[in-house]
Amino acid sequence: MALSRLVMAPLVALAVLGSMAPATAVPVVTDTIPVGTNPFGVAVSPDGTRAYVTNYGSASVSVINTTTKAVTATIPVNGSPRGVAVSPNGTRAYSANRFTASVSVINTASDVVSASIGTGDSPLAIAITPNGDRAYVTLPTSSGMSVLDLSNNTVSGLFGVGDARAVAISPVHARAYTTISDMNVVSVINTSNDTVTTNIPVGSAPDGVAVSPDGTRVYVANSLDDTVSVIDTSNDSVISTIAVGAGPLGVAVSPDSAHVYITNSAADTVSVIDTSNNTVTDTIAVGDAPRGVAVSPDGARAYVTNFNDNTVSVLELQPAGFSVSPSTVPFGNQLVGAASSAQTLTVTNTGTSNLTISAKGLAGADPGQFALGADTCNTPVAPGNTCTIAVSFSPTSPGDKSATLEFTSNALTSPDTVTLSGTGVQPVLNASPDSLDFATVNVGQAAGPQTVTVTNTGTGKLTVSASTVTGAGFSLAGDTCTNTEVPVGGTCAVQVSFAPAAEGATSGQLSFTSNAPGSPHTVALTGTGTKAAKKKQTLKTKLPKRIKISGLTVITPANARTNAGQLVRTIVRGGPAKPTAAGEVRYYTVVRGPNGKTSVRTYGYPNLRIKVTQKAPATDGYTAFTRTATYTRGTRN
Repeated sequence: MALSRLVMAPLVALAVLGSMAPATAVPVVTDTIPVGTNPFGVAVSPDGTRAYVTNYGSASVSVINTTTKAVTATIPVNGSPRGVAVSPNGTRAYSANRFTASVSVINTASDVVSASIGTGDSPLAIAITPNGDRAYVTLPTSSGMSVLDLSNNTVSGLFGVGDARAVAISPVHARAYTTISDMNVVSVINTSNDTVTTNIPVGSAPDGVAVSPDGTRVYVANSLDDTVSVIDTSNDSVISTIAVGAGPLGVAVSPDSAHVYITNSAADTVSVIDTSNNTVTDTIAVGDAPRGVAVSPDGARAYVTNFNDNTVSVLELQPAGFSVSPSTVPFGNQLVGAASSAQTLTVTNTGTSNLTISAKGLAGADPGQFALGADTCNTPVAPGNTCTIAVSFSPTSPGDKSATLEFTSNALTSPDTVTLSGTGVQPVLNASPDSLDFATVNVGQAAGPQTVTVTNTGTGKLTVSASTVTGAGFSLAGDTCTNTEVPVGGTCAVQVSFAPAAEGATSGQLSFTSNAPGSPHTVALTGTGTKAAKKKQTLKTKLPKRIKISGLTVITPANARTNAGQLVRTIVRGGPAKPTAAGEVRYYTVVRGPNGKTSVRTYGYPNLRIKVTQKAPATDGYTAFTRTATYTRGTRN
């Protein structure tokens, strides 16, 4: 529960001036950081990397790393620190320690107290001039204001102003504004001579105060009437009074002067004021009894100290928005070993500040099966704009694959993920039979073709890019496989023939080149070339049964040819059948005509013996032809 509204303290940390677009998104509490006991004041370093929190109940200052949102150091100080400020160059932080009447000087490089400055009774708030040479410290108990020379850490002046609770210095004009709680006014101090130039009436029990970065407005939290007074610095008058939550204390203005943030200590909320119309646009719940508030130099975050629950709430003031389309990418079936077509993801910044994607990575079950490609998301994406990133699927094995593409960004939803899925498919080439044997084939003849059937028994489409045959005598006789896409379960066929050119066994192979694993696949080819058995060569023309004892007998007619088409050659030999009487003459004459015609002329000698032989040479398909007959005394034996 919140503290009583009567417990009031100055808690203002003015962020450095920047050029930012007005935020229109609703601030969101993104983190709650544990710190010391009863955190009160908060200030952010000029570079935005550190936040310094005074812990009133534990006499310390917590240093928060604004990137990791964790306390990196706790620095002991002297007695109940309340207000805190950081020098413009970021090298020093200053805490106002109420009960030791001092300001601790902290070296921000080493996070140790390097000096202590005596200020006078009960310092509450501290503000540093834009050039960093002086600091103004409120001393409500003694109704004064102490001026510190920060070049030598000494008090250079002290003047009376009343019950001063908080102080803010204009970044543009030589003026300081301090809330005087018991008088319900804001005193305007000329910082060139440290004199009060005017008192501006405001609401009841004014506490926190802040000046806009352009110096044109002062915002004052009136803790007892739950309002904020808006002062026009050109004429030092209140131009608007805005109702906020209960017990307003802390005040901070965004770097673009577009919004004011008010901690409502009795309502546990922060009111967001739109300065263009001086109305409350949002009310954000924070921790118990919020006190101080500070805005980061880039206007992206606000830090709120919660006095009763010892925490700091981190408000995202200008959240970037992250939307990606599509949010799931199913790649479907993809051949193993081949990359899919790239799918493009479009990221849209749906927020009100630049979206910065700091990392993109693949995770999940199968991150190695997917790959990132062209990427335009490496630079900040303005509100409403888009960037793209390509992703592809390259399975290395069959089966279902999945992964997530994870985006790490400054969006409130970070990390954001896209689900990736796909199925690795793989053709399997099954050739049947796996060998062809043509057995024995006559040389010069061709065996009838034999068929090899290819079946795709895998899970992906089979593409056969070539079917080739090697080995003497083997050749393709038909092919429906080459340059064909065979679906899962589909078939194609190749025919192979064998025509040996020589005798003997030979071998070869049929090869299929494809996209299937193990390519090329082969089928063994075997066959034997042999010479055919020769046919018997015959002659239809018969020999005469008798040869004339005296006269001309045709033995072989003209053009006598065998069944192989060979012209027959006739040989005639002769002699006496028995010894002849003394003085007896015996002889015959062979008469040859054209085209192989052969005749025998005899002269009446009965004892003549004649042997006739008919011949034709062998051919590739026929044996040699020979026929013999012997005639004795004219009669064929």
